[in-house]
Amino acid sequence: MAFSPDGTHLISGAVDPPVHIWNTETGLETAHFNCGKGLSALASSPDRMLIAWDNWSGTIRFWRWLAGGKVQECPDQCLVGRGSSGAVFIIAFSPDGNTLASDSGLTTIRIWDISRRQVRRVIRGHTANIRSVAFAPTGNHLASAAEDMTVRIWDAQTGAAIAVLRGHTRPVMSAVFSPDGTRVLSGSWDHTLRVWDRVHVPANEPQPDADA
Repeated sequence: MAFSPDGTHLISGAVDPPVHIWNTETGLETAHFNCGKGLSALASSPDRMLIAWDNWSGTIRFWRWLAGGKVQECPDQCLVGRGSSGAVFIIAFSPDGNTLASDSGLTTIRIWDISRRQVRRVIRGHTANIRSVAFAPTGNHLASAAEDMTVRIWDAQTGAAIAVLRGHTRPVMSAVFSPDGTRVLSGSWDHTLRVWDRVHVPANEPQPDADA
């Protein structure tokens, strides 16, 4: 699911089509359409322009927001997975809407330049499936949560590791930054919600790879 930037509409989709758009005030459907195989990932950009989605194809496609909660497909604008393993399950926009992060395979993250439709960087470091990716409010950093029981903080521009947050005892399913960007909140199958100060990676922590 994904909300419109102004919160007035909600997009819902599943493994089976169609996709529905709902008015959040009235609860009524304003539109529905078929995207083929259903959705594996969905996100709305913060600049009130685009919706990114994948229909289990490994290619991220876009709709453009129109008035009244309607959307229009952008057939010439898509990001091809180029070697990722099957479908894309995670999509996150940067705060300025110019950059997109997605999972690539199971344990890597791709950073995309949306306007150029190119991969800017590939980030590696997690040792199990990534479950969540989120940008900091400034757009300079990225948080990822994974089944390896860690939350990792990255420099969104260079892909360098900034922090590895350990403490969860089960897979971590979600991680987000606080509104001021100084803390990270994470939720896990260990039935805990944790609030972290952003800490530096210890000197003896192996540095994950980031490919240009």
